[in-house]
Amino acid sequence: MTRGCLCRQRKRRSDRRAGIEAYQKYHECLRGISSHYQTGFCQTVAAFAALSPNNDYTGNLRSLVSLIQGVQAGLPVDQVTISTYKACRNRAYNFLTGEKDFLMETRGPKTRAFYHNILRPEDPRHITIDGHMYGIYAGERMTMVEAIRVVRGSSYEKIAQEFIQVARRNKLLPNQLQAILWFTWKRIHTVVYHAAQLPLFGSDPWGLIVPPEQIKPF
Repeated sequence: MTRGCLCRQRKRRSDRRAGIEAYQKYHECLRGISSHYQTGFCQTVAAFAALSPNNDYTGNLRSLVSLIQGVQAGLPVDQVTISTYKACRNRAYNFLTGEKDFLMETRGPKTRAFYHNILRPEDPRHITIDGHMYGIYAGERMTMVEAIRVVRGSSYEKIAQEFIQVARRNKLLPNQLQAILWFTWKRIHTVVYHAAQLPLFGSDPWGLIVPPEQIKPF
């Protein structure tokens, strides 16, 4: 076997291992934040999910901590700086304070699935279908506008159920399949991270578990 083939095999194994553990690590990371700031775990996950649209993982964590610190300092919502949309911040603020209930207020299937996947990673009923997953489904990289066209032609629920069936055939939880595909897709297309710099053989190659004291607010 050539060195190139061996390296590709190792990368594929690393993608699989990282994907299988991903949502449990998200869960552990948010547990740590919840414990550190003495906030309710469900509210913490709800705020994190609400902040997720068009937000990378690091930005999402920093936005969450900014919001928690703002709430605990008694700041009005419009004085809290985040890295995503103001409407997302406003919803997350209400979920964090308990003024509104996430599942009662949230209609978007992707955001709801992301919440369930983090809250209970072992639950086999939910899968988070984001823009990268639409690209995988279509077999090509695409912008969010193009991804919306995919959804119009084939509903979110239909796409989600097809991925869930693939997960079952491969004896994986749906969120594990999604994360494996997501990490593989990002590595191949060097999304966010440069593949040559990715520490593929570490126990947490994508840096999913971040100690709360190391997360800097905006």
